[in-house]
Amino acid sequence: MRPAALLLFSLTGALTLLTLAAPLFAERKVVAYVPNWIDLESFAETIDYAKLTHVNVAFENPTDAEGGLSFSSKNAALIAKARARGVKVLISIGGGAASGDKTMQAWKSAPRAAANRASTPTS
Repeated sequence: MRPAALLLFSLTGALTLLTLAAPLFAERKVVAYVPNWIDLESFAETIDYAKLTHVNVAFENPTDAEGGLSFSSKNAALIAKARARGVKVLISIGGGAASGDKTMQAWKSAPRAAANRASTPTS
């Protein structure tokens, strides 16, 4: 077999193996959707964090065009418990109630201020 053909055959075989093996290495994601209109301090105590990879807090809404969010201090208990157990925290922005809100419309079209991006919780 020619060296070029051998190289092509080897590369094709390697790519095939990688393609077939990719699902074996995919990580499972388990996301808990948590509404922020409930008592999050109490609810945070009931979550089995060991079974989760992510917690999605819904919904936070923009309070101004600079990127401020209606972030409740009650979210802190949930976020602290999730992070302590290695669970990532995501925030859904703008629920159905905010879809027609003028602040939401301005917020979507304006870049968020650096100070507000820095203060937004991240995991």
